[in-house]
Amino acid sequence: MVNLVLVGCGRMGSLHFKSIQNHPVAKCKYVVDIVDVDQFLRKHDATSTVLAASDLESVLKNDGDNIDGVVIASSSNMHYEQIKVCLQYNKPVFCEKPMASTVSEIDELYTLAQQKNLPPPFVGFQRRFDPSFQSAYAQIHEQNVLCSPDEKAQQLNASTVAGIEKIVSISRDPTYPSVDYISDSINCFYDSIIHDVDIICYMTKQFPSSVYCAAHAHFAPIKHVQDFDRMFVTLQFESGLLAMIDWCRHSGFSYDQRLNILGYNGMIEVTNDRDNLCVVHNNDGATLSKPKEYFLERYTNAYRNEIDEFVQIVQGKKTVKTTHEQMRNVMIVLAAIEKSARTGKPVNVDYDAHGRISSVAKSKL
Repeated sequence: MVNLVLVGCGRMGSLHFKSIQNHPVAKCKYVVDIVDVDQFLRKHDATSTVLAASDLESVLKNDGDNIDGVVIASSSNMHYEQIKVCLQYNKPVFCEKPMASTVSEIDELYTLAQQKNLPPPFVGFQRRFDPSFQSAYAQIHEQNVLCSPDEKAQQLNASTVAGIEKIVSISRDPTYPSVDYISDSINCFYDSIIHDVDIICYMTKQFPSSVYCAAHAHFAPIKHVQDFDRMFVTLQFESGLLAMIDWCRHSGFSYDQRLNILGYNGMIEVTNDRDNLCVVHNNDGATLSKPKEYFLERYTNAYRNEIDEFVQIVQGKKTVKTTHEQMRNVMIVLAAIEKSARTGKPVNVDYDAHGRISSVAKSKL
């Protein structure tokens, strides 16, 4: 049995708790948070089987021999310190994004994991574990469905990676987040847009050379903290690839999450997930069910797959797929996007300024 500690008992903590408890070889031994742990355990009918605690370091110090790994689903501004504590006590760690707020903090955590001979931190980029996105990745990189069909066209298209020429990520939340969430999070770039940047770079196996962001805040609580609630981001790559992110905090209808990947030989589309695909046609037009209400429902399978992956990493059966280079480069891109949003100007992405860890950091994963 793999004994895990869960940190955080909010909406993500609740989701991961269910995945852990339903896993055939994992068990949640502790839930750690500074508030509401007892209420959380009562809600999940687990007061007799799971221990409540308020301090992560005390748990690892006093009962570390009986703990195999830690799942962090706390407020994003606490992730860096909590990951660091886990690594210092020699525990593999899964953490929701972002793992830290600066590149130097990311470098520190990966270095510490290496020094402790531990797996690198497992970062919660759940789209990578969603069956639809996994299928798109396989179609692109294993079956080469976007590549040009003949040698002559291949020569014309030789600079692309797997035939990809353009990619568009659409991410629209159904409604504005709570004021508490707004105050506890870092900002929209590191709490939300990070997913769009990661999936674009993951799918294309490239990082952008320049970015431009047009952004605005309509919702007063978001504007008050100098954050944004809607934006367009364009990303340009040295290969000639173009990418765009269409993002907002309030769609007005449901959770709108799509990805279009266009290449020489066609397009791959990851569409919205719905309760059913029945379309009713009549004199009033056509109707179908709304997309899933929110990301918790849309990515149920992905979150379950993440926990299963982490359990196998703890067991030594798998390795962490999100690399140091990928994580730090995504953070560098996010910093450039935020700078563009706040200055209104295009920004060249300077990977060298942070010290490269790979000679291919600009072009390929």
